[in-house]
Amino acid sequence: MCRGWKGLALLVGYGLLTLPVQAQLGTYPSPVGAARMPVPIPADPSSIPPAPNLVPGPISPLAAPMGPDDSFSLPENHSSAFQTENYVQESGVYLHVGPMALQRNQLGAGDIAVNNAAVQGLPPHLLPNDFAPPPPGTASALNFNSVNPALSMGIRGTVGYLWHDQAIEFSSFYVWQNNVTATANDPHSLDTLFYNPPYAFLGQGLYRLADTVQLTQGSSLFNAEANYRKLNTVFPGMEFLIGARYVRQNDFLSILSQGTSTILPPPGLSIGQDASIYKVITHNNIVAPQMGLEYAYNPFAWLTLSCMGKGAWGVNYLTSESNLTRNDGLIGFNSIRHATVFSQIYELGAFADFNSPSGKMRLRLGYTSTWLCGVADAPSQVNFNLLGAEAVRAFGQANFNNVLSNGNLSQINNAQGNIQHGRVNNDGTILYFGPQIELQFMF
Repeated sequence: MCRGWKGLALLVGYGLLTLPVQAQLGTYPSPVGAARMPVPIPADPSSIPPAPNLVPGPISPLAAPMGPDDSFSLPENHSSAFQTENYVQESGVYLHVGPMALQRNQLGAGDIAVNNAAVQGLPPHLLPNDFAPPPPGTASALNFNSVNPALSMGIRGTVGYLWHDQAIEFSSFYVWQNNVTATANDPHSLDTLFYNPPYAFLGQGLYRLADTVQLTQGSSLFNAEANYRKLNTVFPGMEFLIGARYVRQNDFLSILSQGTSTILPPPGLSIGQDASIYKVITHNNIVAPQMGLEYAYNPFAWLTLSCMGKGAWGVNYLTSESNLTRNDGLIGFNSIRHATVFSQIYELGAFADFNSPSGKMRLRLGYTSTWLCGVADAPSQVNFNLLGAEAVRAFGQANFNNVLSNGNLSQINNAQGNIQHGRVNNDGTILYFGPQIELQFMF
């Protein structure tokens, strides 16, 4: 019994001895989880970190730290920061540049050279007459549609400034001339449709019973325009544009006739040259105000599909040149005429834009067409009547008996050059179409 009380007394004494230690190593209260132990008191007071330099609150506006600048702020009249209707619209300079290619439409129907009637066994079987067109019924050997205009390379670019929902821009493109040829070869068997040549261009094998007739065609196109663009808020994605446009279109066509002369020339004539080139060059300069629409649709963030249409109506200052030259350099005539007419320009395009994640760059792939109306195209100015007899009549019937003399020949050539040659047709149409690629940047 005594031993039991002694054991109980030892336990109570041990508990009393350890009580100060437990009080020193006590725990922080914790609402949840295990109790956390306090940090022991350092033995070296010098290792205690200094207290932070805290100022009792509240802090005054002058002592508050700097915040973000005003570029992150919304306008004071903005209705809400959490909407998509009245978002802050961007502004800045944009630049487009890239290659393009355009192809001119075909030249149209119409023969240039036919197979000689006598060679085909058709009447008449007489020698060909240089002062009359070939007889009907002969087979076509070369026509205007024998050439297919080439797809010519070019370059285009645009620079503009965008602010809010409107922009002003300047754009331009140029397509280089790329000539194509078509040739008919049939020795001593080709008759061109040219007739009534100058007297210095007479001779078998030049326009009748020729060996070779060749057609060469080419054109170039330059465009410059300034436009104001306005985004339509009623129809999202729709843009209206209005501006001014300048287009210069050059059309070139030449017909080479080459043969072998088998007839001796009359006295005083230098016949025996076996080739001549008939050329027509037209320059159309159109200045016109224009209007247009462009619509864009975003099926995905990375893709934009768009289409565009423009129309311009204005004045065309045109020049048309027709000349005939022999292969030794002798000029039969060189006629130049000028005119001012009303012309129209229409342009259509469809595009697919691939957008970068930042929205500052995109790649545009598209296809465009440009239609010029009321212009002088080269094929429409070709006149197969070379008006050689008109030069004789202009020189004077009194000297007709001496027309082949050396003295009169030069005067006849001068009269020939003073006659207006070529047809006058200012109502032609020219269509260009082809692909384009652009890199577009927004700064």
